[in-house]
Amino acid sequence: MTDEQKVIEICIQYLNRKKEEINIYKDRLQGRSNRLFLVEINQALLTVRLPGDKSEIFIKSRETESEVCKILEEYSLTSQTLISDTNGVKISKYIEGDVLGNIKMDSHIEEVASQLHKLHSLSIELEKYNPIAEIERLSSQLDSEIKNVVFLDLLDQVKREYPKFHHQSKLIHGDFNPDNVIVTNDQNIQFIDFEYATMFDPMYDIASFMSYSEEIMNVLFLKYPVEGKKEQAYKKVIYYRVLQCLKWYNVALLKDKYNIGVALAIDFIDVSEAMLKQANHLWIKYKKTL
Repeated sequence: MTDEQKVIEICIQYLNRKKEEINIYKDRLQGRSNRLFLVEINQALLTVRLPGDKSEIFIKSRETESEVCKILEEYSLTSQTLISDTNGVKISKYIEGDVLGNIKMDSHIEEVASQLHKLHSLSIELEKYNPIAEIERLSSQLDSEIKNVVFLDLLDQVKREYPKFHHQSKLIHGDFNPDNVIVTNDQNIQFIDFEYATMFDPMYDIASFMSYSEEIMNVLFLKYPVEGKKEQAYKKVIYYRVLQCLKWYNVALLKDKYNIGVALAIDFIDVSEAMLKQANHLWIKYKKTL
């Protein structure tokens, strides 16, 4: 069964629509895992997400994603979710606009920072995230012979620094980057893709923006209303980005292990090497701040 056929069956099953009412307007590969389809039903535009292969390894709780989205909808921080099941299928109202990564960012960063701070300020109770434990969980699923000694040594160093920080416990996006930010047609800011939403430090979301560029992350950091001293917060951002790189290093190796890159035309070994290289580069930068 093709992905398009799966989308049609999902719309029939969950939305109680007839096949002839469903028009798959276009499809676009979203990120490095999920497939996102734009569907038109009776002149209404919806997005249908099919979860990526082996997504259960990387996503700990679909229920958490649903819970977070319901709260964010009330504050117009994301689109309305119509269906969200425990397998990762999600149907939402389409947000008319464009992802931040496709347009000039400078004129929107201040509003992005404001909306992100609003998200971080929302009251919700979830299990607190532990990035070290998550890295070790992912790494434990890899064959021992492919574990890189550079990774193991760097992780050991990073773990020793972890208790030196006060890690806040607030709602965070968990995978905050320009492709998960939508600038609507009326110039509002909304966020998408909350699979990694959790409770942790807001600076973790700021650090995630470095996946696009360090320069853009710096602009976002300057616009964000940081609690406490800016210098200490920036040090934390660099530290968190090292943790993120180590996490995505393991994710990439696992995706290569399960041959997920074949269908996506992505060499996940190259991705893993790039993540480890960035982690090392930032760790050197972090140590200079000590």
